[in-house]
Amino acid sequence: MHALLNVVPAWLLYIFSSLPACSDVDTDHRQVESLFTALTAAREKTGDKNSPNLDSFKKFVRQKTAQLRKEYACDAVEYSVEMQGGQVKLKAKPKT
Repeated sequence: MHALLNVVPAWLLYIFSSLPACSDVDTDHRQVESLFTALTAAREKTGDKNSPNLDSFKKFVRQKTAQLRKEYACDAVEYSVEMQGGQVKLKAKPKT
């Protein structure tokens, strides 16, 4: 069995494989909502009850997407949900 499969629960592997790229929060509604759902589900599975509401999450993603698109001159930003030190983290990277 692959080493990652021994460490990461199956539900989290599904979340990793299904996250969208975002180029514009205002037009990519489904992708942002899917990302929000994945982040919220991962946090709930770890017992973290401190999830943002959808509006504040959209604001954050809008700002982070604009920042990275400008900084890296890219068309979109890929987001992922990762576990670090037992905590769920939202990661963003430019999509080339």
